[in-house]
Amino acid sequence: AEANNASLSGFHHRFKQIMGTTPLRWKNEERLRLIYFDLQMTNKPLKYISEEHGFQSLSYFNKFCKKKLGKTPGQIRNEAYQ
Repeated sequence: AEANNASLSGFHHRFKQIMGTTPLRWKNEERLRLIYFDLQMTNKPLKYISEEHGFQSLSYFNKFCKKKLGKTPGQIRNEAYQ
């Protein structure tokens, strides 16, 4: 908002007009997209991916992926190699 010389509410309104979603929802969806990409398209260790995306433990990362993506990180990765 500050970089665009806009109030916070003005920024939110303009962002939603352009992107069709709120900044927070967009950020969360982008985070999921990046996690999914890393699991499918890289050979990074799961622990590294979880840390890179801000998770404190691999256990929480597993639960997060299961809840948000419907599968564990290992299941998502295995799909990429089938």
